[in-house]
Amino acid sequence: MLYRITFLWLIIGALTLFSCSKDDDPQIKNLKVCTELSGNSCESHEGTISPTESAIYTSAELESIENANVTIALWAWDGSDWIQLTQVTINNEDKNIVNATFTNQNPWPETDYEIEYTVDTDPELVSTVMFTIES
Repeated sequence: MLYRITFLWLIIGALTLFSCSKDDDPQIKNLKVCTELSGNSCESHEGTISPTESAIYTSAELESIENANVTIALWAWDGSDWIQLTQVTINNEDKNIVNATFTNQNPWPETDYEIEYTVDTDPELVSTVMFTIES
């Protein structure tokens, strides 16, 4: 009988431990790419963008992250490998939304792209969002 009660308490403890939400864990959420910002963020994610767009915007929400450097890098697929085109590093101070703008005076090459967010927390957080440029 004691064995069953102990086993039951172990199961209840494990379920409680794993079901607890960790809202205070640092996270990068709601990564989006768009062709127009609404305020300081993308309203929705655009998975396909025209090569004639002059600017591509990206935004993400940072949860439980303050005063951290955030590197936002733009990568393109060249047919055999990912090539980093550019990057920007900003400090989010106390903001929970970060964004970046990437511009191109010529039409964007038609291929797959990835935007990578890296936050210099411990441990480092990395998250990506992909999109395609095509006619």
